[in-house]
Amino acid sequence: MSWMNHFWLLIAVAGLMVVTVLTRGFFLLTPERFAFPNSVQKALRYAPTIAIMAVIAPDIFIQHGRADFTWHNPALLAALVSGLVFVWRHSLIAALFAGMALFAVLQFYA
Repeated sequence: MSWMNHFWLLIAVAGLMVVTVLTRGFFLLTPERFAFPNSVQKALRYAPTIAIMAVIAPDIFIQHGRADFTWHNPALLAALVSGLVFVWRHSLIAALFAGMALFAVLQFYA
């Protein structure tokens, strides 16, 4: 690797470091009286759920390299049942067990 490649690598690492410190330390770097508007605070309550859905959704909707929104998709059926159980019982554990049990049965018989 030439010195120029090392130089650009160091610049990239330094830039990533600055961006990481600014984004992660945003709340520490703001004044004490800084407060988000109520609409932003309400929206931030959904951030963890949205982040989890962004990770899980491709596994549910993409089967064999293609989007599958049909009843032949066991992950979609299990997710729907899991959601219904959660709405009915208000129990995350019950929803997980129901969804995983149905998914296992559908995978076994598919």
